Amino acid sequence: MEFGPIAAPMPKERGDTGQYVETVTLEDVLEVFDRVAGPPVVTSGDVAEETGLSRDSARRKLETLRDRGKVERRRTAGRVLYWRVSDSNS
Repeated sequence: MEFGPIAAPMPKERGDTGQYVETVTLEDVLEVFDRVAGPPVVTSGDVAEETGLSRDSARRKLETLRDRGKVERRRTAGRVLYWRVSDSNS
């Protein structure tokens, strides 16, 4: 799987309370599917590389998208592959 140029990691920002604020949105994660060469299937590692998130944060975002019916997943050879689900309401 080939990607375009890897974006620079997004800096972590802290809010007024000192906690990190979310800088990578779920929409940002969905856009990674549009940037992959070949079949639009990604791993949490792919999302991490493209967005600057940690792999764990990327996985959590992908799982949130899965919970919302935007992506599906399958485990194969020790990896979890994610792909976008067609939105039948569009």
